[in-house]
Amino acid sequence: MKIIGIVFIFVSLSAAGAIIGENYLSVLKSIKRAENFLNILLIGLEGGRLSVSEMLESAAKSGDEETVKFVNILKGGFRRGSLAASKQDALKSNFCKDETAVSSLLEAISILGKCSAEEQIDKIKYCRENLRKRYAAAFPVYSQKAKLSRSSGILAGLLAAVILI
Repeated sequence: MKIIGIVFIFVSLSAAGAIIGENYLSVLKSIKRAENFLNILLIGLEGGRLSVSEMLESAAKSGDEETVKFVNILKGGFRRGSLAASKQDALKSNFCKDETAVSSLLEAISILGKCSAEEQIDKIKYCRENLRKRYAAAFPVYSQKAKLSRSSGILAGLLAAVILI
């Protein structure tokens, strides 16, 4: 019975470390998701055939659950006459979990439909480049934190097992 308890504690602590590590990696995934969203908007603008609503629908169809939530937030603002979303709303949707990336994303979205297509394309490209830079800067930090979390969970499990033996 003692061995089962030791194994349970080891597995629980290792799993906790893995879950925390995955949370760090999900921040990186969300920055990539935001970049993909901007790519979809660029395709719609460069093609010149899609309205803002159609671009948002296209992004929702090609995205995951968080993308759909974010698009719904944007569409709600669009119905009220503004495509702007608050930073808090964007963060609550879990579409992008990095505040700096959310700021770049909202900056790109805020210009949609308010100026010429060329200006919109330039702004989105600029914001997309900011997202790429943010990802490059965040990758080593969050990857290291994820690795440390997983390792710490395993070490804590081993330490607890040794103490209980």
